[in-house]
Parts: sequence; C-alpha cells; structure tokens
Amino acid sequence: MDYYFNNKGEPFTANAVTGEDAVTKGDAVKKTGIADVEAWRLSLDSDGNVVVFGGAKNEADAQTEKETARTAEVAANKVKEDAIIAAQAE
Repeated sequence: MDYYFNNKGEPFTANAVTGEDAVTKGDAVKKTGIADVEAWRLSLDSDGNVVVFGGAKNEADAQTEKETARTAEVAANKVKEDAIIAAQAE
C-alpha cells in the first residue's frame, strides 16, 4: 500500500490524487510498501522510515497499548505537577 505523510511525519492520506498533489507542492512525502493498518498507527521516524505503532499487533491490542501509554503519561505529568506545587509552597 502507498501512503502519504506530511512534513512532520504524521499520516496525511492514502488517496493517490490528493497525496501526489501534496508531494508536488512539497507538503507531503510518499512511502510505498506499507502494511495495511489503520492510519493512526502510522508515522515517520527522524530518518524517514515508516513506523507502525504497536508493530504487528491487531487493532484492539494496539488501542490498548496506546491507552496504557497515555495513562502512564498522565500519571507522570501529575507527579511532576505535584512536585512543582510542593516546591512553590515551601
């Protein structure tokens, strides 16, 4: 499958007409040979390689992994926030 990514490495479109137009304008890059997965799972790394979030996991397992990562990030941010508030109170 071909897929187009914006210049930030985020998924843009799988539509060839729209994608080729964006490539011509310099707003997107085309990558070929991508596994047929949900667009939210796709991104480009700093070297321009396609990364599939969750690897070969099915959609449900990838969604679970995403939610687990989000929950951990929220908890870590809360710890940082609490530390800043405690430091300001001193």
